[in-house]
Amino acid sequence: MSALKLINGKMRDNYWLAQRLKYIWETYFPEMKQVNDVIVKFGRRSRSRLGSIQLSQPSSSIIYFGMRRLLGIKPKTIIILSGYFKSRLVPTYVVDATIAHELSHYAHGFGSIHKRKFRYPHKHGIVRIELRNRGLEELFKKQKKWTKANWLKVIRG
Repeated sequence: MSALKLINGKMRDNYWLAQRLKYIWETYFPEMKQVNDVIVKFGRRSRSRLGSIQLSQPSSSIIYFGMRRLLGIKPKTIIILSGYFKSRLVPTYVVDATIAHELSHYAHGFGSIHKRKFRYPHKHGIVRIELRNRGLEELFKKQKKWTKANWLKVIRG
């Protein structure tokens, strides 16, 4: 087990991310229905994009689409976080705030099969408003402050 990955007795791997997602969902988004499978995982070491959310579309063929519909198979939502978040230099609250940000998109119908509530995912600060309404504004501010002061140190390694 790599010492760099050991955080509070737990490794920062995709299982750890799934536990963070579960905690944030149950604590701050309890009324939001999970209408399809949601997977969270580490991606490449992105310097500028901390996280992203997308709806997987395995195949667009008419046959596959018909089978999906017939069997009630829903596409998966995939939340991908920067690989730099594996580092113990990145506080857990930064990871949590990024997951909460992506869950806000999920709630708004971006990267999910929920009905889309807005035309654009960030216009007029809708994510920040969502986070504030869920009691996460201080976490969001803390994340922004930390990333502004420390992100370059993390990516320079």
